[in-house]
Amino acid sequence: MIFIDWALANGWQKGLSLDRIDNDGNYEPDNCHWVTWKEQARNRRSNRLITFNDKTQTMAEWAEEINISYHTLKSRINNYHWPIERVLTEPVNS
Repeated sequence: MIFIDWALANGWQKGLSLDRIDNDGNYEPDNCHWVTWKEQARNRRSNRLITFNDKTQTMAEWAEEINISYHTLKSRINNYHWPIERVLTEPVNS
């Protein structure tokens, strides 16, 4: 019951997942919080982080921010080998 009490007191709601704040840390109360599956997926070590104009985000976050599909962004990087500035600033179908 200790975990259930902690979970309820710390924001657990249906549909949330337990996430570590510091991925190198343990699953303990000071290092855990409840997040959506979307947030959980963006906190994985395997995510590729892109820095542009002093801002670092995952590829999924950049795609969402600049309003292009993740697959378009990924193709620009992996298939076409565009520089990051062009990847993130060139409109789709230009």
